[in-house]
Amino acid sequence: MSQKWCLLNSGGPSRTERELLDLYGEKAIVSRLGKYNLIHLDGPEPEEIARRIQEFDPEQLFEDDCPICQMLRNENCDVIYDGSWEEEDEASQVQ
Repeated sequence: MSQKWCLLNSGGPSRTERELLDLYGEKAIVSRLGKYNLIHLDGPEPEEIARRIQEFDPEQLFEDDCPICQMLRNENCDVIYDGSWEEEDEASQVQ
């Protein structure tokens, strides 16, 4: 994936849209992809959301030889895009 993200293990059954908004804030945009919730906290344009959905590949999230990754692969997970890494990347390019 070309975008940086953070992965949180939701555990248990998938949360409802209301539960996700309560957890991440009313301005969060939620895209559901099977057992994965893509949580957009950075207010992306619709084209960016579509790109993230199109590029999302769970196989790229988890390493085969990582025990924690193996556990997470079988759980409901939230993949969070908050834009903070983009700001850091832009700041480092200016220097």
